[in-house]
This record gives sequence, structure tokens and C-alpha cells, in this order.
Amino acid sequence: MRNLHRPLSFCSNTSCPSNHDKSAPRLAIHGSFRTRTGPRRRRICKLCGTTASATAGTPYHRMRRPKGDLDKALHMSSEGMSCSSIARVLGVAASTVTRWIDKAGRHAQAFSDEHGQIEEPTELQLDELKSFGIGEAEDTWCYSAIEVGSRFWVALHVGRRTLRSTLIFVRGVRVACGPLPYPILVTTDEFKYYLPCIGRVFGPSCAYVQVNNLYRRDRILRTRSKLVLGPPWRLEYVTREWEEGRRFNVSYSERQNLFMRVACCFLHRRWPGRARSVDRLSSFLEILRAYYNYIRPHSSLGCKGHRSTPAMAAGIFTRPLSFRAVMSWVPRPGRVTPLRRLVEWTTLGRRARG
Repeated sequence: MRNLHRPLSFCSNTSCPSNHDKSAPRLAIHGSFRTRTGPRRRRICKLCGTTASATAGTPYHRMRRPKGDLDKALHMSSEGMSCSSIARVLGVAASTVTRWIDKAGRHAQAFSDEHGQIEEPTELQLDELKSFGIGEAEDTWCYSAIEVGSRFWVALHVGRRTLRSTLIFVRGVRVACGPLPYPILVTTDEFKYYLPCIGRVFGPSCAYVQVNNLYRRDRILRTRSKLVLGPPWRLEYVTREWEEGRRFNVSYSERQNLFMRVACCFLHRRWPGRARSVDRLSSFLEILRAYYNYIRPHSSLGCKGHRSTPAMAAGIFTRPLSFRAVMSWVPRPGRVTPLRRLVEWTTLGRRARG
């Protein structure tokens, strides 16, 4: 994986050579045109000669408000504000903010699928979080996985707490890890569907440990762990560089759940608003995931005064990004990432069987 200073946009022409081979796209500014909100740039691909608006393929395309309004809306949504609150602050309709969030959520998901891959993961912690919803989003859970070394939010899945949802989530984690030259440590709680899914997806490439926390008065009294997948020598191999006295835990995933509770309005406790659809909740969390991985510096990464993002610690980017950089990225047209193909294949197979 290359260390990038900024994300590379692709040509909007599906037949462009840069979209079919490994040659880098060659895009340049090619004049401008006027719109109601001001001048907009055009760009040209020097490989195929295609010209298009610089915002084509992004959430900014055909937007009747300044780009800064969308950036402010995304920042406010990442700080726990609802669509109605964002609409009151920006002076726009709530339906407009809802449409922005849906488009930005799909774009952030494509950005994470394209760039969110770690070459050498060491320890993964998986957990699920209960959401508050009505209607379609009733009894919906948010699956998340974090890579401990870089604090990178590896995968996200929103759905029921079933075997199918767990299998899709674990497969997404495996796709984000890439090739594994050596075994890794996977730690979860004692949820019953993790063992068959991790054994089916990871197989002999991991040491799987389940952790059971005993609570008393809302505090952890005792932690017990057991190796449920893999031989003991594999567990010794993945933990040989640990500090003496360190125990198996799921503290990083629990801290991730706390961040999701605070930063997503649909996950707040004692909140009058409820998520009505799974897609709406997924859009909020995908925006939050992009904000956490690529934009927000992490307090425990880097030196004092030079904090880095999880994407910088994972070797994906060399500097923190902004919402403008993430939303201005143009995806490769017609490309379906391995994770999206997996979800579509599982959904079509379920419909055929049902």
C-alpha cells in the first residue's frame, strides 16, 4: 500500500485506460463554468480526453448551496447533532440535510472501501452495539472492528444480530486486512455467532480469544479469557511482543462503542429521536467512520503537538484529511469493491433461497 498525500480521483469515463489497468489517472483543470452558487471548475483527463465537472461523482455535484454548507453539516453530524438541528443552524430544510447525509454516507462508504485496507494488522477487536430505532430500524445492531496497533476502524456493518449479519461483518473485516503473512489475534466477547464465522472466514490464520467481563455496580470486577480457536503456540506467537502482565481484553472496542454513542445522534441514550431506517443509521455511521479514520487526530497516536490520525498510523495517508478532501474524491466508475460484491451476493442468495 502506498503512502498518499491525498486521495487520487479517477476519470469519470468508464472506458478510460486508467480505470482498467494500473496506470495512474492524469487529470488537470480545464476551464470553468458559472452556476447559481458561483463559478465551478471543469477538468480533463489527459489519457482519454474526457471533460467533466470537477464535482461529477461527488456529493457536491449539482448542489445549490456552497460547498462549505455540506462540510459544516458533516462536521455537525459527527458531533452528535441530528438532521433537524443541523437544518436550523444552516437555515435550510430538514429534507435537504437528510439528502446531503444520504449522499455523503454512500460516498464515505465507497471511500473507506477503496482506501481502508491494512497490510500488517496485529490485533483485531470486534464488538456490536445496540441502536435505538423504530420501524425498519427496530432491533438493529452496529458491528464494528478496530485494529489495536493503529486504532484504525477496520469495518462497519449495520443490521440484525443474526448469523448472516455476523458473517457479512467478519468477511468485511477479512477483506480489509488483505493478505496475512503471519497469524493475528482476534478478540471478541462471547457472542455465539462469532466462533463459527471467524473459524469459517479466517481459518488457521488467526488465534481467536473470547473475553468474558464480570460486572458489579457498572464496573468490571473480573475478566476471564479463553482460547477457542487455534493452537496455544499460535497464541504465544502473536503475544510474544506484549508487555509483561498485559491481559486479553476488549477495551479498545468498548472505547470505540463509547465514541459511537457520543458522536452519533441515533445512538444517544435518552434521546427523543430514533432511527427509522437502517440506511439512515448506516449513512451517519459511515460519515463518522471517515471522520474518525482520516480527519480527526487521535490523542494516543503520535508525539505531543504532532498527533496523527489512524490512517496515518496504518500507513495509508501521510497527513490528516478534511471533509472537503474526502468528499471531493471521485471513485472509479463502475467498480464494485470486494466487500460490496460480497454483500450483494449474500443478499441475492438469500432472496433466491427464500
